[in-house]
Amino acid sequence: MCGVTRTKGDERILGGADFVMSVLKEAREHMEHRFRVRSSGHTLDTLADMIAVAYGISRKDVISKGREAPRVEARSLFCHIASRDLGLSVTDLARLLGMTPSAVTYAVRRGGKTAEEKDFKLE
Repeated sequence: MCGVTRTKGDERILGGADFVMSVLKEAREHMEHRFRVRSSGHTLDTLADMIAVAYGISRKDVISKGREAPRVEARSLFCHIASRDLGLSVTDLARLLGMTPSAVTYAVRRGGKTAEEKDFKLE
């Protein structure tokens, strides 16, 4: 291949090489974060316990149905962190919590806002 410069990505499809490299870097950092969280011993049970303590409710209240504001916020935070940090799929969370996948998707979004507002994260 004489005179051909190889780049990551095709600008016509993905954008410039800088953009592609930044996306790859972000993905790598996300995977490393998930690995650190899992290797530190965090599980769904420890996550539910942490959130229950933070909200002053029982672990059962975190994962069971209910429309009271603290339970909804706690469950949304649980969904967000379980999805983002522990890598559970929306389908698995829906099955676990007795919710529809679309309800879990909304909960993940709400939980993301709550996690940001309260600076709640697993490390």
